[in-house]
Amino acid sequence: MPYKVNIEEKEDHIRVVISGEWTKGNEAEEVISAWSQVVEICHMKNINNILAIGKVTGLLSPIAAYNIAKYPGDHGWSRKFKLAVVALGESWKSNLFAETVADNRGYTLKVFDNEQDAKTWLLES
Repeated sequence: MPYKVNIEEKEDHIRVVISGEWTKGNEAEEVISAWSQVVEICHMKNINNILAIGKVTGLLSPIAAYNIAKYPGDHGWSRKFKLAVVALGESWKSNLFAETVADNRGYTLKVFDNEQDAKTWLLES
């Protein structure tokens, strides 16, 4: 089953649920494609807080995680964006690596193992 992106506009953030399965070998391209949909809405609605829930099976390879996070600005990602990622199960480690890469480039991203903690962090001042 291919991946699916569900985007909900909330009053103070965008909630994104990505589910399904990445295509082996195309993971980075598919993640970047999914994020481009989110970026477009964030710019259009002037919302900078993003809560992402990952329900995708399979792991991102370290190189895919690196390729996703190395140049977020090339894909419209703003340094004003604050991203809380809920990574469940086996995807935790690859998301932590992407967090480190993005953080090293000046982007605000934190990975969590549950939605409530992620949302609390996202919406704090």
